Amino acid sequence: MRHRLTPLLLMIGGLLNAHLARAQETGRAGLTMGYPGAVGMIWHVAERVALRPEFSFASSAADTATSGTDATSFGVGVSGLFYVRTWDNLRAYVSPRFVYGRGTTTSKGTATFEGTNSSYATSFSFGSQYAFSRRFGVFGEVGLGYTDLKGSLSSLQPVPSLSITIPTDVRSHSWSTRTGVGIVVYF
Repeated sequence: MRHRLTPLLLMIGGLLNAHLARAQETGRAGLTMGYPGAVGMIWHVAERVALRPEFSFASSAADTATSGTDATSFGVGVSGLFYVRTWDNLRAYVSPRFVYGRGTTTSKGTATFEGTNSSYATSFSFGSQYAFSRRFGVFGEVGLGYTDLKGSLSSLQPVPSLSITIPTDVRSHSWSTRTGVGIVVYF
């Protein structure tokens, strides 16, 4: 009797194992939320390639009795994820990224300053993504980035019965490390 049940138990175990393995495969598209603050999507174009477009937005206002500052910024970007290795539910990837950002700032007090800037940032990261289930996962990455920022700053200085406008153009380049963590919720 024992020899007759062995093939049946092996077949049931194999089917159960295949079902559990299939349950861990992630969906093709999902919502990403990460830090630094960005919301986006992930779309698995192929088994080893995914695109991750993102969007960020920030607005702030500060007022005192004699001055005030308003600032707004937004950014849009896209990352390519190229999966290089898989271990069970953990996948390692390399990721080039491009982001465009724009910001405005107005400061009023004894002098008024108005500024605008636009930036282009690129980075290259190594990351990993872990799927806890078919619908939920986490990711983390570390890399190196480059930013090119162009901006202008105008100041209006109060002079008795005369305002003077002094425009200033700003340009900066920077290299920095980049880290990011986030979650993925698949549809």
